[in-house]
Amino acid sequence: WLDYANAKPVLHVSQRFSAERGCMAMVLPIGLHPQRNNQVIVVDLDADPAPLIAFDADEIAERMYVANADLPPDEARLPLKLVHLNRCPMLAPVSALKNVDLARIRFDLARNLAHAEKLKAEKAAEEEKAFVREVPALYAGFVPPKDRAALQSFVKLSASERANWFARMPVFDDARLKPLLQIFKARHHAELLSPDELKQYQHAARQNLSFGPRNLQRYLADIDALAATNEAPISLLDALRSYGTMVQQALGADQRG
Repeated sequence: WLDYANAKPVLHVSQRFSAERGCMAMVLPIGLHPQRNNQVIVVDLDADPAPLIAFDADEIAERMYVANADLPPDEARLPLKLVHLNRCPMLAPVSALKNVDLARIRFDLARNLAHAEKLKAEKAAEEEKAFVREVPALYAGFVPPKDRAALQSFVKLSASERANWFARMPVFDDARLKPLLQIFKARHHAELLSPDELKQYQHAARQNLSFGPRNLQRYLADIDALAATNEAPISLLDALRSYGTMVQQALGADQRG
């Protein structure tokens, strides 16, 4: 039910939500708790997610456990909640709202869905930036032992087992790993990508090949430079140039750099 990998909103009934709301909220799962894998972090979509998007991780942590009385007058509590998977949480698809009197429970479906799209767009934008940033960052330091153990287990899995693993990807201490694994999935298990993930990967690849440090313009310029030295076989350089052109056409990348 809680598909945080694809950020799919669901309905959640809990006493944490007021009786005026029918003790129900539409929530968006955004990830597993970093220390407890049986708890999923969700966002209450009734609230505007703008403050949540604006804060960094440290600022969110500071505000999570502040008493209501200690919050500034113009600041609402962050709309975050933990769903405990081992406590039989009450969850339902959004389609369960069909024929429900939404006005009676003060539920604005359009607003909730708009907030969900806002969060999903922010998630996609951050992951797209990570595509360009994290590939070279892999060489900036060693992977922590716990994360390395998880990756060693991953490489031993079959293709079908990897599908399940990606659906419930563990939380890593090393922030580089999640975007790198998304790239790995796109390159080696493209059949596991959702339509949104595929679109995101293709767009990020276009950006990287158009404006990244190793863009197509530089790639083709290097081939021309080698051709001028007569140090490489022309047939090899022609093959490399053809490959670059093929990639550019496939992704629609900009060669201007």
